[in-house]
Amino acid sequence: MLFQICSTTTNYTLFMTQKYPVSAYASLIYNMARYAYTLLLCCLLPIGLLLFKKKSNADVEPLENRSFLERFGKVGHLSKTGGIHIHCVSVGEINAASGLIHSLLQEYPDIPITLTTSSTTGGVHAYNMFKDRVSHNYLPVDIPLFINRFYKKLKPCLVLITEVEVWPNMLHVCTKRGVQVVLINARMTTKSLRRYRQFSWLFRPTFRQFSLICAQSSESFENFVAFGVYKNKLKLTRNMKFDLLPNLADEALGKQILSDYKLGTRPILLAASTHDPEEKMLLNTYKHLKQRHQDLLLIMVPRHPHRFEDVHHLMRATGFNVARVSQSGKCVDKSSLAFVSSKVSVPDAPEKQTEKPIDCLLVDTMGWLKACYSICTVTFVGGSFAPKGGHNALEAALYAKPIAMGPSTFNNPSICQHLALQNALMVTHSEQALTEVFQHWLSRPQDATKDGERGLQVLLKNAGAVEYTMSILRPILDQKN
Repeated sequence: MLFQICSTTTNYTLFMTQKYPVSAYASLIYNMARYAYTLLLCCLLPIGLLLFKKKSNADVEPLENRSFLERFGKVGHLSKTGGIHIHCVSVGEINAASGLIHSLLQEYPDIPITLTTSSTTGGVHAYNMFKDRVSHNYLPVDIPLFINRFYKKLKPCLVLITEVEVWPNMLHVCTKRGVQVVLINARMTTKSLRRYRQFSWLFRPTFRQFSLICAQSSESFENFVAFGVYKNKLKLTRNMKFDLLPNLADEALGKQILSDYKLGTRPILLAASTHDPEEKMLLNTYKHLKQRHQDLLLIMVPRHPHRFEDVHHLMRATGFNVARVSQSGKCVDKSSLAFVSSKVSVPDAPEKQTEKPIDCLLVDTMGWLKACYSICTVTFVGGSFAPKGGHNALEAALYAKPIAMGPSTFNNPSICQHLALQNALMVTHSEQALTEVFQHWLSRPQDATKDGERGLQVLLKNAGAVEYTMSILRPILDQKN
């Protein structure tokens, strides 16, 4: 039976290649694949609608009730068309692209920027970081009707997509409209290459529609070539995540946390961007560490806001004295503070605590993570015991903090490799191993300091991707302008 199917498929392919030229046949196969992909999205749309509706209310007032309608191509808050459309999936991609966005705002102040995200968490983060300096929208579902509606209103002169967010219909619509699309900080791991090859009839033509692809590493560059992207469309620009700059507003907020919670010089274990079941692991680790380091404080920063309440219950169940930063009940704009990298707003610090010293602090407010990095002693970067590929460890390296992660690091393999080779990152494979790493750093603070400094040197040594990417985009923008 299988032989008959394979024979039939082969005969059909031979028939089609005889009837059509190779290029026409490839185009036909691509269009058939794209139609099938679109049909699949339409079938899944009702489920997507339920998820979008559930997450449509963001925590920041200007974003409330926007997400749902914008998934269908509605464009709001648009003062001027003909600008740059930049798409970032969520928080990590926004952080990586922030330096480039600030450079674009500075060098091309008359060109409006629309920043789209896929997640509501990313939308809140984009609003907190840029306020009204850029327009924010949620990216529509990748169905031609919605994508056409979006670009008909936006009329961009250039589209920039970060890392790995590739949508076939989005690329197809931009190509038909004559809009250049550049994939910046582009990443293709060996695992991604294998996955894309399974659907090469859809994604190889899609990748070839990019005007340029700026690869973040030599591995990604070679994998793009292996997948069939033409070399004349590829540039090796390195990773923009290395181009981080300290933000004085974050450091000021960190100092305010120390003051308002009366933390003094207490050692701090930061659990950053955690997922289930990492909170439970870190609480167990903290329980063991506290036996020898009684002043140790645990700061927990879950990755997703919808889990804040569950994580709070989990922390309270341990019997530790737990505080929540959201108990301050307000967020204020502190744009008057000085910044190194940009001007953004930060939330107000919590009200002063009058009870006994806290054991754990739950950060259930967006925009506090970097402030926590600035004051912690040691840090765990989440999404690494949960199979999420690990989040960006360079944010900890920016503040010269020693870093521990779990074994799942496929999201940033090059970054983790650079840090691990310099002993700035310890990759662990069990809760016990994680506890031992933190025990060593807390017992030997001089080693923790040295390992943290090594991470900062890795970051400084590999910076420069933003300027390289800008040098590629300037000729395009100058021509458009």
